[in-house]
Amino acid sequence: MRRLPNDTITLTLPQVSFETLFGDPEFPANAHGGNDTVTIDIESMTFVNLVGDTAILLDRSHGGNDTLRVNITGSLNTVIVDGDAQSMSGHARGGNDTVIGDSTSSVRSSFTLYGDAEGAMSDHVQGGNDIVIGAFGGRSLNTLVGDGAIMSGHVHGGDDTVIALQTGQTGSALLYGDAFALTDHARGGNDNLTFTIGDEAQTGGGRLYGDGGGLSGDARGGNDALTVVDLHGNLHFYSFLLIGDVDSMFGNAQGGNDVLTG
Repeated sequence: MRRLPNDTITLTLPQVSFETLFGDPEFPANAHGGNDTVTIDIESMTFVNLVGDTAILLDRSHGGNDTLRVNITGSLNTVIVDGDAQSMSGHARGGNDTVIGDSTSSVRSSFTLYGDAEGAMSDHVQGGNDIVIGAFGGRSLNTLVGDGAIMSGHVHGGDDTVIALQTGQTGSALLYGDAFALTDHARGGNDNLTFTIGDEAQTGGGRLYGDGGGLSGDARGGNDALTVVDLHGNLHFYSFLLIGDVDSMFGNAQGGNDVLTG
C-alpha cells in the first residue's frame, strides 16, 4: 500500500471566499493517506470545507492520522471539516484524526465537524477513533459528529471523543457519537460525548446523542458516555437533552449500554 507524505500546511483565507481544501488531493487507489497537520485561519463571510485526505475513500484505502484545525474570527462564516473524506465506501478505513473548530472570537458563525466523512459511509467501512472538538462563541449553532452523516451496510463506527465548549454568552451545539442515521447492519462505536458550559455562558443549550438520530434494520448502538458540565451554575434559559442512543428505533435495531450524566 502506497503511503503519502506527511504534510504541514497553514493558510489564511481572505474575507468573502469559498474554498474546498484537501490534505491529500492526489490520492491513488488503495493508498494510505499521510499524517497531515492543517491549520486554516478565516475572517468574515467565508465558506471553507477542509478534508483531511481526499474526496472519496474507496476499496481498501486508508485515511491518515490528521490534525485539522479551523480558527474562525469575524462573523457569518460557515465551516465543514471532514477528518478523512467527503464519503467512504468499500473496505476503506478512517484514520485516527483530531478535528477542531474554534469560533470563540466570532459571532454568527457555525461549524460542522465530522471525525470521518460528511456524506455516506457504506459497505464495510471502519471509522477511525477520532477526537472532535468544537469551541464556539456567540449566536451560533454547531454540529459535532464522531463518524459521518449516514452509516449503512456493515459499517463500524470508531470509538470517538466528542467535546463541545461554549465560551460566549449564547450558543448551542448538537453532538452525535456516530452519525445522523445508522441502518442495515451498521454498528456504532463506544463514544464519549461532553458538553462544557463556560463561565460567560448565559443562554443556549444542546442535544447529545450517543449514536445518532435514528437506528433501523439490524443496526446496533455503541456503549456511550454522555456528560454535561456547568462550570459556574449561573445559567438563564438553558436547555439540554441527553439521549443514550437515538431519537427513534425501527426494525431489529438495538441500543447500547449507555451512561448519562448531568
